[in-house]
Amino acid sequence: MTANLLVNLGEPFATDAIGRPEPNPRIQREADDYNRAHGFPPIDHDEYLDVDVERARRIAAAYGALPMDDRANPAVRRADEVFPNEIHQQWDFAVARGMTFEPAPDGVDPYTTSFDMAQDVRDHRHLHFFQGGEPHGFLSAVDPHMGYSINDKFRAIHDYFGHCASGYGFGPRGEENAWHAHLHMFSHEARGAMTTETRGQNSYLNFGPQNYDDGGQYRNIPPAQRPFAPQKTALLPGEFVRCLDSAAYRYRAVYATRNSGRRLTSVHDE
Repeated sequence: MTANLLVNLGEPFATDAIGRPEPNPRIQREADDYNRAHGFPPIDHDEYLDVDVERARRIAAAYGALPMDDRANPAVRRADEVFPNEIHQQWDFAVARGMTFEPAPDGVDPYTTSFDMAQDVRDHRHLHFFQGGEPHGFLSAVDPHMGYSINDKFRAIHDYFGHCASGYGFGPRGEENAWHAHLHMFSHEARGAMTTETRGQNSYLNFGPQNYDDGGQYRNIPPAQRPFAPQKTALLPGEFVRCLDSAAYRYRAVYATRNSGRRLTSVHDE
C-alpha cells in the first residue's frame, strides 16, 4: 500500500491533539455484519490504543529487514491466494450497500485531512482512493472487470473500514488503530499480509531509522517529507500481527476459541 497520499498528512505524532473524525455508526454496523457473515467475532469500535513507540521501532526494523520479494516462502504464496480474495469480498460488500469508491482525480489527493475524507463518506457515501505506487508481487494484479489493482481496492476498503468506521486519523496513532480494527475483518491466513501493508509500512514511515538522529532523538521530519516504506512482498514476524493491549482483544481470542472448536493455549495464538 506504499505511496498512499492519504497517509500521515501532518496530524500529531503520538496523540491526536487536534481531535479525530466522528465515528460512523453505519460503517460500524456494516463491518459487524460482514464479520457475522464470515464467522468472525464483533469489533470493539470504541477502542483507541496508544502508540507503543518502542514496539513501533521494532516493527520498523523488522520491516526494513524483510526481503523485497519472499514468494519462495509458502506462507507468502498462501497469502497471495487468500488476501486478494478477501479484499475483493470487502469491496463488493461495501459497494452492495451503496458505497462508491473512485480513483483520486489525476492522482491528486482531494482530501486535506482525515476529516475531509470522513465527511465525504458520511455525506455522499463516496471515497476517493489513490492509485499507483511501487509494484507489488501480487497486489499489483489488475481486476480485469474494473481496471483497478488489488492494491487500489485495498487502499479504498482500508480507509473505509479501518479509518472511517471509528474515526481514526492518518497520524501514527490513527494508523495503528485503523490497522487493529480492520485486522479483525480478515482471516488468520490473510492477516499477515494485511499487517505488512499497514502496520509495517506505517511503522517504517514514522519510526524507521531515518526518523532518528545519531543520538537517538526523534527528528520530527514533516510528514510530507518522510520517505515512504519500500513496497515488499513478505510477511512480518507473527508477534507483530497480534495486538495484546486491550481486554477486548482477549475477549475476541476467547470468542474465536469457542466458535472454532480449536484450543488456544494463550492469547498469543489469536
